[in-house]
Amino acid sequence: MTSASLTLVGANLADAFCPLIRTIALAHLLSPVDFGIAISISITAGFMELISDFGLGQSAVRMTKDMTADSTLGTLHALAVLRGLFLGVLIAVGGAGFASLLQSQEASLAFILIGVSPVINSFKNLGAEAAARSYSFAPSANTVLLAQSAWTLVTVGLAAFLKDYWCMLIGIYAYSVTSVAASHLFSPARWRVTWSKEVAVEAFKYGLPLIPNGWALAVSSLGDRFAIGTLMGPATLSWYNATVAVAILPRGIILRFLSTLSLPVFINRAETGVIPSSVCDRWTVALGSLAFLFGLTFLTFGKPVLGFVFGKTYEPQQLLVSAIAVSSCVKLLQGLYLPPALAFGDSRFILANSILNFASLICGVGVLLLERSLEAFVIGIATADCASLVLITVRSVRKYSFSWFVALVVPAWSIFLLVVGSIMFEGLGTISNAHRVVLFVLLTTAFGAFIFCSTWKALSEVAAGFVAER
Repeated sequence: MTSASLTLVGANLADAFCPLIRTIALAHLLSPVDFGIAISISITAGFMELISDFGLGQSAVRMTKDMTADSTLGTLHALAVLRGLFLGVLIAVGGAGFASLLQSQEASLAFILIGVSPVINSFKNLGAEAAARSYSFAPSANTVLLAQSAWTLVTVGLAAFLKDYWCMLIGIYAYSVTSVAASHLFSPARWRVTWSKEVAVEAFKYGLPLIPNGWALAVSSLGDRFAIGTLMGPATLSWYNATVAVAILPRGIILRFLSTLSLPVFINRAETGVIPSSVCDRWTVALGSLAFLFGLTFLTFGKPVLGFVFGKTYEPQQLLVSAIAVSSCVKLLQGLYLPPALAFGDSRFILANSILNFASLICGVGVLLLERSLEAFVIGIATADCASLVLITVRSVRKYSFSWFVALVVPAWSIFLLVVGSIMFEGLGTISNAHRVVLFVLLTTAFGAFIFCSTWKALSEVAAGFVAER
């Protein structure tokens, strides 16, 4: 493996694990209220970045054929500065409102000062991202690796010293400064500001349609924590965030891993105009199996692991763990459509499913307003997600080449067994780790035996396809 490949892997690992490391450290170093406010500051910064993103980094890759094309990069830099100034002013003006909304009025000044971060970020050298056009990924990867490391080290170090939420804001500043400095250091092109109307128009034509997707991504990834912070306060948010952080990280890694492996297969088959049903069935079985195993692992071992990692203060009730396990499984299964949709460039289908995620969050918020408990909130989201999964599955079968039987049976059996497991854990109450292992083995065996017997044809085609390709 080359040094560039190692850097790229390191950047992806840092992007995935640094947020979890910060969460674990702050749970031990800060009070629940300060921890909750720190999380609120972080999600506010992330939310505002996502909803205002119109793809300047992607435009740099698309539009910069020659790294000496100063008019292109210079115009994109100008747009980045304008966006950063606008976003900074918007956050500064609305900062006190965000603090009040998230029941963190005592931290109003910190929320106002979040606006400094996008202004700093606006001076990044987009040449680091544009270098990917010539398959040079090291500049961007090094920037991400250094920035995430700086954010984590500064935040954790200051948390140990200050013992309050200001550590998160200063850590975000460290991320922004390091990101800007690293992008200038590693970029093969110099930073400068110029203006070309043609470049600006092209960047807006490409980027503006991405904004609704940014809103959908912001809501689906951060909306639950915004809802908890708004309706239940920072202390409850800290408890909820500690629990879901352990579920979100591996869930995202699993979906990215599967999508990375399967996407080339779908793209190659899509060139003929039709993706064979055997390919779709194999994808369904693989996705369903990993979704079930992840959900079952979290259901079985989530409670003791969370208590060990975050401390007894943040050890959740089994019902909340069970609800998150089922919800995580359903979220993964909702990725059924993703490879064929990406292969055919079906952005409308992708956006429609992002909207369904937003609808599920609204259902969860409605339940939370009626029943102020985290368990009810997650169960409400999971129930709505199940309804969304039915719509996604039906649409995927009609639109692509999924077979009805496999596309319906695998997700249904996965969810059914997890619900049965949740009921068993609730009924048994306090159980030993040995009994947890026994239940894990029994449920895994039940899942594997049924899926093997009911989808044997698709599984046999996996082996046949592998042999043929070898």
